Parts: sequence; structure tokens; C-alpha cells
Amino acid sequence: MPRMADAALRQHEEVAQLHARFEARREALWRSFLQARSPAPPRGPADTRFASKLWRDIPYFDYLSQNYLLASQWIMELVETLNLAPKQKEQLRFVARQWTEALCPANFAATNQEVIARAIETRGESFTHGQSNFQHDWERARLRMCDESAF
Repeated sequence: MPRMADAALRQHEEVAQLHARFEARREALWRSFLQARSPAPPRGPADTRFASKLWRDIPYFDYLSQNYLLASQWIMELVETLNLAPKQKEQLRFVARQWTEALCPANFAATNQEVIARAIETRGESFTHGQSNFQHDWERARLRMCDESAF
């Protein structure tokens, strides 16, 4: 019994340290955004979803992307910290990756400056076209991810 208690205590301490590092990095990011300091804290690993220069040049979107990357990294590190059976850990990795990727700010028109810029550039035509695609998919009860005529 004491071994399980020791393992649980070690895991609790690891999680607490991980959370403290995350909060410190998040606070540094937030301070950088509020003070409009340049440069901001170093970006995480390269992510093609944020390749556009606009993600870095507009402070609000830079903050959104960096905060997302930081939170995603924290969630994945948290998963690795947990003492689980290998199969359970792999399942949790999968679910955590799906959730974090689904919540990426690049996936939402209101938090993706490339979408906003394109809507302004096309005077809303890009939204109209997107709505038409959505309606077509809805009627077919199947989402289209590519040009299906290519297959």
C-alpha cells in the first residue's frame, strides 16, 4: 500500500510542477501581450496552421496562436505525466490530440485573421461560398474534405 501512495504523491507533485511551469509561461505571454513588448516569449514548435505572417504581425492573433500552442503543449505533457497502462495512455493521447486540434483558433472564422482578411478582400464572397458548401454537405449528410471528382 505505501508504494501506491508514494507513486500517487510523486504524480501529484509532477502535475503541480507542470501546472506551475504552464502558469508562469502563460503569465509571461499575457504580460507580453498587455505591454505590447517585442519580442514576445519564444514561440513553440513550428505549426503550419500559423504559418501566415499575419499570425505574428497582429498582436491579438499572435497571442491567440501562442496561447493555444502553450495550452496544447501543457495538455499533452499532462497526459504523459499520468501513470496509466500503455493502452490507456495511448487512448488518452488520441483523445487529447483530437480535442486540442479541434479547438485550434485557426479552425474558427472569428479567430482566424486569414479568414477575416479573405472575407474583407472578397467583400464577403468567401463566406457566401463557404455557406453554400456547408449547405450542400448538409443536404448530402456528409462533409466534403476535398474535391471528390478527383477520385
